[in-house]
Amino acid sequence: MKKRNLLHAFTLIELLVVIAIIGILAAMLLPALAGAKDRTKKMKCINNAKQMTAGLQMYCDENEEFLPDYGRNFNYFFWYHRVLKYAGWDHKLLMCPGITVKTTGWWGSHKRSWQAWNRVGELYNGRTVPGAYAYNGWLHSNRGQSDTRYNYKMEDGKPSSTPTMTDAMWVDAWPTENNAPPPSYWGGNNSSMARVCVNRHDGTVVSGFKDGRADSVRLPDLWTLTWHLRWNRSTPNNRAPMP
Repeated sequence: MKKRNLLHAFTLIELLVVIAIIGILAAMLLPALAGAKDRTKKMKCINNAKQMTAGLQMYCDENEEFLPDYGRNFNYFFWYHRVLKYAGWDHKLLMCPGITVKTTGWWGSHKRSWQAWNRVGELYNGRTVPGAYAYNGWLHSNRGQSDTRYNYKMEDGKPSSTPTMTDAMWVDAWPTENNAPPPSYWGGNNSSMARVCVNRHDGTVVSGFKDGRADSVRLPDLWTLTWHLRWNRSTPNNRAPMP
C-alpha cells in the first residue's frame, strides 16, 4: 500500500486567528499613520505661514517698514498680492494642505477654502483665488487712522505675540478681546475672532507672527495673543473651550 503525502492546510480556526491578528495590528497602526499624516499637514501649513510672513517682511523693507494697507482695488492692494509678489506668485502658499478648494461662494470653513478677489494675471492666472488664511486686519497701514489700535510696522508692539496671519474661514479679521467664539468649530461670522477660531489641526490653528516665526496655537489661546496695540489680556472675554 502506497503512503500518501498529506499537505498540511490551515484549519478554519487557524485562519480566523490569523485574520483576527491582522485586524488587531491594523487597528493599532492606522491611528498612528493617520496621526503622522495630520502632523505632516500641520508642518506644511506652518511652513506656508512662515513663508508668507517672510514676504510681508520683504514688503516692509521696500515700503519704509509699513505693512500693506487695506485699499482693495482688485489689483495689487490686497494683502495676498503684496505677499505672493515676493514668493513667485505661488498661490499654493495660500492653501492649508488639510482642506479642500471651494468652487462656489466666498466664505470657507474649517475644511474648505475661501475664495477672494484677483485680477492679477501672475496669480492663479487671474482667476478668483482660493485660500485658507486671514490677515490680521489691525496691521493694515492705512495712514491717518484715528483708531490707535492699528499696528502699522513689523517692529511695533509685541512682535513675538502679534499674529500676521492665521488659519481662517475668511480673508481677514479684526479680533477684539470680547469677541465670542463661533457657535461651532467650523468658524463663523458672529465675531472677527470667530473667523480664525476654526478647528483645523486637532484643536489648534496655525499662525504666523511679526517676529518671523510660525507655530500652532490652541483655540482658547487665540484670546491671549496681541492682535492690536491696545490689547488688554485682563479684559473679560469669551474664550473658546477646547473642542
